[in-house]
Amino acid sequence: MKTREMTASDLPAVAAIAQETLFPGDMLPEMAAAFLGGDNGSVWLVATDDDTPLGFAFTEREALTQTAWNMRALATAPDAQRRGVARALIGATEDWVVRHGARVLVVDTSSGDDFAPARACYDTAGYVRSGEIPQFWSQDEAKVIFSKLLQG
Repeated sequence: MKTREMTASDLPAVAAIAQETLFPGDMLPEMAAAFLGGDNGSVWLVATDDDTPLGFAFTEREALTQTAWNMRALATAPDAQRRGVARALIGATEDWVVRHGARVLVVDTSSGDDFAPARACYDTAGYVRSGEIPQFWSQDEAKVIFSKLLQG
């Protein structure tokens, strides 16, 4: 498995992963347009096997901060889960944002049962649970905020 920056040719496969796991895939082209156009205020990374995307991470500079970035999406194709794809993408994202001046990486996820594996992944990757906002995603689902200090 390799990680690399996403290209326009990855959009169909990454959109399919998004559709299966996080959000409507048809949102992806507009979301990724700035990065694909050369803007370095965000990054889209893919983990691949034989150049076939297995997962993706989308991270962007946090507005009104100097050194904080927020991983807005991290997803692994259902048939590639439990193979280290998410961990590889987290590590590659951390490396990329540090090279672009990041000091802190923030991740928002859900308190829902379906997101327990994601929360466990962030815990084992060294992220700290930094907060929770009750009823954020729905009446029964809080936003769980993780953060990691990448450099002092």
